[in-house]
Amino acid sequence: FMRGKINGQFVTPFDPTEVNFMLTEANTWQYNFFVPQDISGLIRLMGGEENFNSKLDQMFSEEKGLSGRHQSDITGLVGQYAHGNEPSHHMAYLYNYSGQPWKTQELVRKIMHELYTDQPDGLCGNEDCGQMSAWYVLSAMGFYPVVPGSTEYAMGSPEFEKVTINLENGKKFRIVADGNSMKNKYIQSASLNGSNHPASFITQDDIVNGGLLQLEMGSQPGKSWGTGKADRPVSVIDEFLITPVPYVMADGRTFTDRMEVALGTILEGCTIYYTLDGSNPTESSIKYESPLTITENTTIKAFATKDGLSPSKAIEASFNRMPEGRSLEIRHPYSSQYTAGGDIALIDQLRGGDNFRTGFWQGYYGVDLEVILDLGKLQEVNSIGIGFLQDQGSWIFMPVEVSFYLSRDKKDFRLAGNIKNDVDERQGGGIIKEFTLREPGVETRFIKIIAKNRGVCPEWHVGDGNPAWIFADEILVE
Repeated sequence: FMRGKINGQFVTPFDPTEVNFMLTEANTWQYNFFVPQDISGLIRLMGGEENFNSKLDQMFSEEKGLSGRHQSDITGLVGQYAHGNEPSHHMAYLYNYSGQPWKTQELVRKIMHELYTDQPDGLCGNEDCGQMSAWYVLSAMGFYPVVPGSTEYAMGSPEFEKVTINLENGKKFRIVADGNSMKNKYIQSASLNGSNHPASFITQDDIVNGGLLQLEMGSQPGKSWGTGKADRPVSVIDEFLITPVPYVMADGRTFTDRMEVALGTILEGCTIYYTLDGSNPTESSIKYESPLTITENTTIKAFATKDGLSPSKAIEASFNRMPEGRSLEIRHPYSSQYTAGGDIALIDQLRGGDNFRTGFWQGYYGVDLEVILDLGKLQEVNSIGIGFLQDQGSWIFMPVEVSFYLSRDKKDFRLAGNIKNDVDERQGGGIIKEFTLREPGVETRFIKIIAKNRGVCPEWHVGDGNPAWIFADEILVE
């Protein structure tokens, strides 16, 4: 699967059915095949045509449902394929590129017959600028533009026996499907202007020059038509190739004593160069040969090279050493979609920026944040703070107030103070505010922090009545 990365590392845990903000209006199953610009490269990356077709079969037949957050755009499911939203719309036609066009013919008929009706709710998804209807009109004629900018149209299974396209140049292009019916949905053979047409695609020139595309339809898959290497549409990038960026392998982003960090690439035969001093790596930098052991705050920058390809861009990964003995108890669960790295995310010394989608913010949906920080021993504390983010367009608001409690034994907590929010709830964008309490010279071991969630979105908001988010990152103790 295509898999997101945070801090140079592939996201863990990973579930391809999960809907989250790493991807727009889809999950990994759907975006896994969203590479229209280089379908040939995708087939190679998946291990060849047999593996590619098997993975496509699995997507259209997967019984496990969606997981993660609710996304109203993901509708019209066939397995994990979501016809109700654009990222999936080309995928039923991908079998043409991998030598099994009869599967495309079967699927497009299924989608047209099961996911379109003439009722008021006859579209299974959002009609963004007419895309749901455009898919149907093109597919009903028997072809579809899988690759934007290409002059090739992958062929499917026409809905009608006869279709005529009246062109602006005065010519006509006709599609005639002999024997076409609900049962006879498979193309057995084709001819274009009287000549045999073994290809599972037509071109823009074929259409605008006018003529006749004649199809012989049958009730069984025509496994000898459109399957030859020369008879398939092609989408490939074979110029200006680049080396994929390296990735990082480590047990999280923080450590207390030491940590082992390894680097790798998905392309064999690459050479990786890296730096540890914050400078940008070059081919004069350290050559990676074995895992690194780090014992202090470290930022690794690395890039990869391979003969015949352009060098990759550089990646950056930071690892922080935590003070020994610190731990965090979380009283109300954070969202599984916004973990920021897990239970120690709020004390990992890695700060979130103004974009919550980067994965460095921990999200609480409709509940208060309540945590107890154990400093490991009695210490003199001068200030305590915690950061929050507001992005009201994404239903994320500042907490109503933040209260701080101190204890020497975790039994008796005293209120040290609370801080009211002063950020306007209507203010949009990525706003960061630190709620900081000064307590000079107080000796304590346990710090309880309670951030009050407003509960639901306000009346003026598009999410009125729905649970509100609070997003937190990094408890700061001086």
